Amino acid sequence: MEQYLIYALGFFAQGLFGARSVVQWYLSEREKKVVSPTLFWIFSLCGSSLFLIYGLIRQDAVILLGQTISFYIYVRNLQLKKVWKIIPFFLRSFILIIPPLIIFLAFRQRIH
Repeated sequence: MEQYLIYALGFFAQGLFGARSVVQWYLSEREKKVVSPTLFWIFSLCGSSLFLIYGLIRQDAVILLGQTISFYIYVRNLQLKKVWKIIPFFLRSFILIIPPLIIFLAFRQRIH
């Protein structure tokens, strides 16, 4: 894959993490208290998914491990916000297998 496409994927994933911070900052300022909006966790989950793909492409075990742990924290927060059950079962199932699938692919590539 072209190097600039790999970097674009990483920057886009990082952009989602930046966007989540802006959303949280804006909504916290509006509410005059610290809030944890659902959109924050959705952006986090999407960013983490993209970083898992980025880590696979870059063959970076540290990214894969860190994002896998974070990924399930984001899912848990969506569960606590009672948003997880709203997502269709098929999509929830697909989301949950993303990290194991990527780690499986990484081991197939003999990531180091």
